[in-house]
Amino acid sequence: MNTQWMEDFLILWETRNFTAAAAKTNISQAAFSRRIHALESWLGQTLVDRSHHPIVFTPEGQLFHQEASEMLRHLSQARVNLTTPHLGSRNHVSILMPHVISATRFVNWWDDWSTDTNLSVSAAVGNVADMIASFIAGRGDMLICHSSGAFPMMLNPDLYKSQTIEMDRFCPFMSSAFEQTTSSRFPGTQTAPIPLAMYTDGGYFARLVDGIVSHAPVQLYGTQKLEADTVSLIKQFVINGNGVGWLPRCAISKDDSQKIKQIQKDEWSQDLPITAFVRADSTSVAADIVWKKLTDYRNE
Repeated sequence: MNTQWMEDFLILWETRNFTAAAAKTNISQAAFSRRIHALESWLGQTLVDRSHHPIVFTPEGQLFHQEASEMLRHLSQARVNLTTPHLGSRNHVSILMPHVISATRFVNWWDDWSTDTNLSVSAAVGNVADMIASFIAGRGDMLICHSSGAFPMMLNPDLYKSQTIEMDRFCPFMSSAFEQTTSSRFPGTQTAPIPLAMYTDGGYFARLVDGIVSHAPVQLYGTQKLEADTVSLIKQFVINGNGVGWLPRCAISKDDSQKIKQIQKDEWSQDLPITAFVRADSTSVAADIVWKKLTDYRNE
């Protein structure tokens, strides 16, 4: 059996919705449904009662959820033990996070969280959807990601504890050079649209931009010049003076701030908490230590 099928089933369990689950895995709903059907065929059991909305799980599905969660957790722990056998699971914690947080925040946080401990860490980095899927599937002890109130992480609070580490903000940026040379003024006009860098449809930041634009008091007139799924590419577009793009403030370094500036219009920005998640029933000693450290770090 493909372990991806188990991961998909666990994501479906969390979301209770095929469309939402498919979005988390960055595939079409039809493709996601085929995976669940393939799993059911392999097991010879119906796991999902599709006649209800939201969907409900059959008794076999409820039993398989327990088994799949445990199997994937054991596989994840086995991987840690094999790759770091000299440390052992008690002293090691695996943390999942998106690229932008790993590149700008995590190393400094870890310096604080690991002080006076003998802990080691493995950091798995990818896009938000992949990291959430991996966490639900049991591939990491902890998840750290942006979690906007408009698009909260779909993690059951009965199963996962959460703690806001830092309050970030998601804002439109442009370079000083672009501001001086363009005849357009944000948010543009019908005759002078703003060149834009936009996130790939379906991604977390793409949905944030869509939400901001749809609730703005005036219309955005823009022409998409770049589509990308990473913050780094959007930022480079802005730094090069090509137009406007939305970025989390945490992605802006001191050097970047000399080249680009935030568009100071609050209606086009949104608070963006950076949140840590851990399983409520976690048995990881290392994860418990880190959780207490980051909670103390937040409350300082």
